[in-house]
Formats: sequence, structure tokens, C-alpha cells
Amino acid sequence: MPGFDWEKNKRLIYGALVCLWNAPHKVIILATVSRSDPEELEKGWLTVSIENPPHNCHDFTSKTYTMLECEVFYEPYRVVMEAYQQLQDDSFPFKDHLLGWKKDPGVPD
Repeated sequence: MPGFDWEKNKRLIYGALVCLWNAPHKVIILATVSRSDPEELEKGWLTVSIENPPHNCHDFTSKTYTMLECEVFYEPYRVVMEAYQQLQDDSFPFKDHLLGWKKDPGVPD
């Protein structure tokens, strides 16, 4: 975006969560910004790390994607999300309270 001040902006900063979306091929790829250089952003370049590589990654660069950026800065939530992913059904603390599976789970023990 010519004329945009990437130095002072909080968009597309390191750790930001982005979604690469290709509607015709029904592909959604989650990625995080791994390098955010204002000079490169001015030229339209951005480096991302793909978090969920698609199964058919061989033709990744031949497709066009729409990039969506999450409004909330993702990086502080990453550690918590990864910890939740490691929990098993029987060891998930406050499962009924956090997941909302029960309408009125009562007061936790």
C-alpha cells in the first residue's frame, strides 16, 4: 500500500495470525507473520509461517489467496491454545464450565 506508514502501524506485525483463503479450491490455511519488515511490506512482501499445511501442498504457490488478518493479536494466546490441545477429555480442568456443554454446570469443586 503506497503511502502507508508501516513503521508506526500495528498491522501485520510479527506473531499476527493470518488466514490464507482460496474460495474456488476450498482451501483455508492458518499462518503467523514470521517476518515483518516495513520496507518489504511497502513493496507488498510478507513472510509467514504456515501453521496447518494443506494436504496437497505441491500446488500451494500456483493458487491465489485472499489474506485475512485477525484483529486480536494472536501471539499471547498461542501458549494457552497449545496447552489446551494437549489435554485429554478426562484431564480437562473445568471442562463443563469452559466448554459450555452443560446449560448450568453449577459451582466448581
